[in-house]
Amino acid sequence: MRELRLMAVGSDELIADEIKAITESFLEGAIPIETISTEEVKEADPDAFYICATTQEKFLSRIVPGEQLFVFDLHPTEEFFAAIAKTPPTEEVYVFNNHLAYTNLLIRECKERGMTNLRFRPISFWEQPRKEVLRMLRKARYIIGVDRMMGSQTLFSAKYRFCLRDDVKIIAGRRAASVGSAGRLLTGIASFYEKEMHKERKNLRIQLENGETGQLSEGIGHLSNRIYEVASMLADAHFHIMSSEGQDSDDDDELFLDGPEVELTGDFAEDIRLLGTQLRDFELLRQRLQMLMEAA
Repeated sequence: MRELRLMAVGSDELIADEIKAITESFLEGAIPIETISTEEVKEADPDAFYICATTQEKFLSRIVPGEQLFVFDLHPTEEFFAAIAKTPPTEEVYVFNNHLAYTNLLIRECKERGMTNLRFRPISFWEQPRKEVLRMLRKARYIIGVDRMMGSQTLFSAKYRFCLRDDVKIIAGRRAASVGSAGRLLTGIASFYEKEMHKERKNLRIQLENGETGQLSEGIGHLSNRIYEVASMLADAHFHIMSSEGQDSDDDDELFLDGPEVELTGDFAEDIRLLGTQLRDFELLRQRLQMLMEAA
């Protein structure tokens, strides 16, 4: 049975690491996650899902099939906006990022939360001339941005640290994926494994029909356990996603199968039939998960 690879893709190493960390926050190591830069994606691996932020969707969609591309809708937590709202009225607040489009998005989100009395100034260290970036940083008393851009590899790197004011106040926000975009990845994982487990059961049935029974018992037991393991992973991930948003996750009990211990009979034909029952339960779990995530 094929195992899934997850690729966290970013415009640079910092963003790829951020995508990886966000994904690991709800999958908790159940599936290994690799990082890769956008420019390194030359063709799509059929055994891999590619996870990116909205800024990389246009480029990657030319290479990666839609069913393998998962776009996280990333937004800072509300604690970030609450901290910005404490800035004294009429102050200039500089928004620091690599993409100008994202600085404008943050400004819009601040204004939507009522922060119309602050004077926001975008700084894009990729898209604006370095001279202009340094000029604005020298003036800035308040600098806001996502946490990955505010550390020693960017704002406090040797390129920019020297021009920061001694009294500068930094407000850094941690980003999280929206429930809907994280949920789409979960349902994609469920669909991938559902197909693979059906193929594996078919292979076991063919082995039985051909009299190839030497390792059949081991194969049946492995598939039975794998069905439960994937179901448990999905239920746990759903719980973490909903909890991080402060939403109830009482429905997670409905995402578990009956239990890990399936009473295999030793009769190969009967045990393969029992695998079919497990897989039907898994299909219902996947459908239930999809409904829960769409309703969130």
